[in-house]
Amino acid sequence: MAQVQKVVVAGGGVGGLTAAIALANAGVEVEVHEKYDHLQTRASGFTIWSYAIRHLLDLGVDGDRLAQLGSPIERTDIRSRHGRLIESLPVGEVSRRLGAPTYDIQRQGLQQALIETLGADKVRMGSEVVGFEQDDDSATLLLADGGRASGDVVIAADGTHSVLRDPVCGSHRELRYSGFSGWSAVIPFTHELLPERHHVEIWEKGSKGGVADVGGGNARWYALQKAPAGGTSVTKGEILAHIVGWYELLQDAVERTPQSAIVRTEAWDMAPLKSWIDGRVVLIGDAAHATTPFAAMGACMAIEDATCLGRLLTEQPYESAFAQFELERKKSAEAVVKHGRRMGHMSQLQSTIALWMRDEFLAHVPEPQLEQIALEMASGR
Repeated sequence: MAQVQKVVVAGGGVGGLTAAIALANAGVEVEVHEKYDHLQTRASGFTIWSYAIRHLLDLGVDGDRLAQLGSPIERTDIRSRHGRLIESLPVGEVSRRLGAPTYDIQRQGLQQALIETLGADKVRMGSEVVGFEQDDDSATLLLADGGRASGDVVIAADGTHSVLRDPVCGSHRELRYSGFSGWSAVIPFTHELLPERHHVEIWEKGSKGGVADVGGGNARWYALQKAPAGGTSVTKGEILAHIVGWYELLQDAVERTPQSAIVRTEAWDMAPLKSWIDGRVVLIGDAAHATTPFAAMGACMAIEDATCLGRLLTEQPYESAFAQFELERKKSAEAVVKHGRRMGHMSQLQSTIALWMRDEFLAHVPEPQLEQIALEMASGR
């Protein structure tokens, strides 16, 4: 059973590109097929924890380039609706111990940096995957334009709404809507209430929001609300009405945002799959373990999946590599999905009494315990 010589990847997001880089670094031929013919045009961002940044740096992603795209987090402050500090996590301190910063970073810029690292010639933009076929010798992506892309194996990194997940699993798998939708943007923004290298999260009854420094005089903000799935975009005025009376930092960020810059999202996750593998095809990232943003780990898990799978595929035949990958990643990834759902409930409690009890408890957590919480998140453990 020979080791793989060529891998085709469905999905040009963080997970698919990182897997392709890991394999290309080892001399494997890679070909990435991305549905859209352009990078994401509306700016959004996310947190990439220290352990995932370490993986990217080890794969050759330029650290200076990452620093241009985001800001290392020194502290994450959790505040009440009115701005009372509930707790402050020493993210920068623990990240330095781990050997890499934790970043709030712009999504579009990170995708571009990964493409630059891999080489744009290995990425087929505007190449939509609609299915796959496989036989004893190869696996083939079926493309919407009638084309085909074959390799020794296929990595399915096509996200939460993966078209390859059901064929791999052999049955239809329903996504689970969390009950929350939200809005976000990245804008030029500085504010006296937002210190450099800080991420400020605001917890409200039945809702939450936040503002984070992403460097270069820019910040990202987000706000969530309880709402049915499939809603339409809302106006800036409706968002401001939702957060009326909240900490002025968030209100001011939304006020300064053009309507066209606002991105609407919905928070979905998925029950555990029986397996991520079908022959020569393997799922990674949100295709394998879609998660809500409440644990702030979705992109980080995709990076962890990608580096783990890339390492294994360059060490051994694909059959044993896939089996070992699932053994190493499935249980821990599914635990994060479950944790994310719990965090969603905790950060958006509906009961006034439960809200008060949560805030009082968190406000009295001793500093060593806060440090341990930050360490667990920054290390991905």
